[in-house]
Amino acid sequence: MPQYIELNTADQKKLKAMYVPADKPEAFLVWIPGFAEHKDRYTHFGGWMAEQKVSFVALDLRGHGDSDGKRGFVKKFEDYFLDVDALLHWTRDVAGDLPFFLGSHSMGGLVAARYLERGQLSRPVHAAVMTSPFLGLGVPVPGWKKLLAKTISGIIPAAAVPAGLDPALLSHDENIVDAYKNDPLVFTKATARWFMEVVKHQADVISDASKIKLPIFVGQGGADQIVDVQSTRDFQAALGS
Repeated sequence: MPQYIELNTADQKKLKAMYVPADKPEAFLVWIPGFAEHKDRYTHFGGWMAEQKVSFVALDLRGHGDSDGKRGFVKKFEDYFLDVDALLHWTRDVAGDLPFFLGSHSMGGLVAARYLERGQLSRPVHAAVMTSPFLGLGVPVPGWKKLLAKTISGIIPAAAVPAGLDPALLSHDENIVDAYKNDPLVFTKATARWFMEVVKHQADVISDASKIKLPIFVGQGGADQIVDVQSTRDFQAALGS
């Protein structure tokens, strides 16, 4: 059964995470979900991992799920690193010396990539897993929209607009799509500051990929319309591992 834990970041944000301990675990996997989603969307996956003797914990980043913060907003992208730090610090006693893996999906993949590229980890990580990492925009954004977002970000950074994500693009499984649409913790808006911070870090994630030396599995659907598939390929090719 999932257990729910509360974490405190260095800048005093309260975060929530879901922990699914395995019986006699042989490894430990932490998971960073994507934009607008949350830890409980990984309950089934966490249970399956526990059956494979892998303890699992999924984090609600600030502004997501049950964690503190305005939905879809971050002052600066590096604030997400404080969230990951808090989670990894919590695992020190729980995971001990078990093989330790950092997993992520979509925007969580961008967070994980930039966190690993920075190199200042709050605990050793043996390998990483990324699925459909949000390293580039699947649909190009017109220049005027970027300029508008930049202007608004400087004046009203928390101003929110529809994110424009079509849930039908998430999966071929209609049950998963319906669950996403009806999930009260899923939100549909993004803020101007969040967008500008994401774009800024997407611009550097590939050029900095050589800094990552640990093994990484990157899973990417070739027909993905939400993230830029070529950016994922370029990132994988540029990795230093």
